[in-house]
Formats: sequence, structure tokens, C-alpha cells
Amino acid sequence: MKNQIPVYLLIVGVGIVIGLLLKPSASPLLTDTSSSITTDKQPTLTPSIESDISAAQPSLFEAQVTQLKAQLNSLQTKLTTETEHRRSLETKLTSLEKAIDSSISQTVTENDNSRMIRTATRQNSPLTEDNHWFNEQALIIAGIDPGKANSLKNLYENAEMEKLYLRDQATREGWMGTERFQTAMSEINSQTESVRSELDEKEYDAYLYATGRANRIIVSSVLNNSPASQAGIQAGDAILKYDNKRIYSWTDLTSATRQGAPDAMVSVAIERNGQQQQLYVPRGPLGVRLTTDSIAP
Repeated sequence: MKNQIPVYLLIVGVGIVIGLLLKPSASPLLTDTSSSITTDKQPTLTPSIESDISAAQPSLFEAQVTQLKAQLNSLQTKLTTETEHRRSLETKLTSLEKAIDSSISQTVTENDNSRMIRTATRQNSPLTEDNHWFNEQALIIAGIDPGKANSLKNLYENAEMEKLYLRDQATREGWMGTERFQTAMSEINSQTESVRSELDEKEYDAYLYATGRANRIIVSSVLNNSPASQAGIQAGDAILKYDNKRIYSWTDLTSATRQGAPDAMVSVAIERNGQQQQLYVPRGPLGVRLTTDSIAP
């Protein structure tokens, strides 16, 4: 037993020596490994981040450019739409000015698009060289005194001359179709509007014809099951009176249908094939489409 102890001590001592000899070599390995790991990680992380940033910048710029292009295209589309809308409004305004001018000047019928002029009927009232603008002879045939007929002619033609001067001035100064123009035209028209109250039905009918305006409204079509259809009104009928009031234009008829109690039965005088008839309808819309005509008295 005593002989074995030195042997154990010798073995332990040799182990410690070997351990000491091995320890310094392990540390550099660990240090190198750590250094290697650190060295390997740093180069791989930094280029990756920079690469991501550099790749993101062009994508962000392209997205902004695409968005700006889309906004520009949208603005161009809106501008084109607004331009077309403005041109459409200008066209409508021009048409409206012409319609107002024609209506105020009373040189066309109330419904110019559907106006019908019966030339053959007009030939029953002979025209002379001095009455192309105003058919004075039509008034005389209707029984109006020649002196009064001449006064009506002078009144009408003087008013027409004033309208020509007004249009010329408004066109030159650039206020044609404005409120100023309409007001001035209404003042001129007031000179001739009073004529209706001074003439009886037959005389005013002749006056309208003499000035070239419509003095008849003609039924062009009738709705099925409408009050007009049930009363027997037919296409081609001329409506002369409504509720005993003389009708010369579609505005006269519209105004008459809106007066009084609705659905109250009223008489309607029509002319069909040269014969007058009296029918009855409930007051209100008739359900007819109308045209206008100018017929010699």
C-alpha cells in the first residue's frame, strides 16, 4: 500500500503538467474562433442592410412617380371633361339666346320646330309690294277700318325697327342675350302687346296672321285613354277655344288648362275639316301633342 501512493502522486502530477501545457493552446483557439465568428458576422450583416436600403429607395421613388402620373392623368381627364362640358353649355347658351330673341321679337311662332305654314291658304289674301313685312290687307279683309289697319301696321313696323337697332347695338357692344337686352326688348314689345285688348277675337286673329305669327294650334297626336282621346279630339283638329276662351297659341292653352278647379268639365271648340265642333273635357292636361299654324282669316 505504501508503495502504491507515490505512483498515484506521480500520475496526478503528470496530469496537472499536461493540463497546464494544454490550457494556453485552448484559449487562442477559442479567441480565434470568437474572432472568426465576429469577423464573419459583421461583413455579412452590413452589406445586407445597405443593399436593402439601396433597393428600397428606387422602389419608393418609382411608386411616387407612378402616383404623380396617375394624378396627372386624372387631372387631364377632368380638364377634358370640363372643356367638353363648357363647350356644351356655350352651345346651349347660344341656342337659348336665339330662342329668347325669337320669342321676344315675335317674328316666329311659339313652337318653331313644329311650325306649319299653309302657303295655299295664305294665297287667299293677296299681298302687295308694301305689305311683305306686315300684311295690312289681311286686317282690311277681316273688317278692320283701313285707317286703323294702317295705324296697326305703323305701330308694328316701328317696333320692329327699334328691335333691329337694339340687336345691332347689343351685338356691337357685346351684351346680346343678357338681362339688359331682355329688359330693353320687353319694353319694345309692350308697345304692341296692348293691341290684343283693343281688338276683338276676329280682328286679333287677323292681326297675328298679318304679322306672320301663328294664330292656330293644331293637334298632331293624341295619347290613348287621355282626356282628349275620350272626348273625341283627333290628330289634325285645330283647337279654337278652351272654356269659352279664344286660343291662339299653345301657351294660351296651357294657361287655360291650369285655371279653375281641376277635373271640372269645360268645353273645347275645335275645327275639323272646315267644320267647328264643341267637345267636353275635364280641366287639366289634355294628353295631346301640338303644332302651330298661320292661317289667313
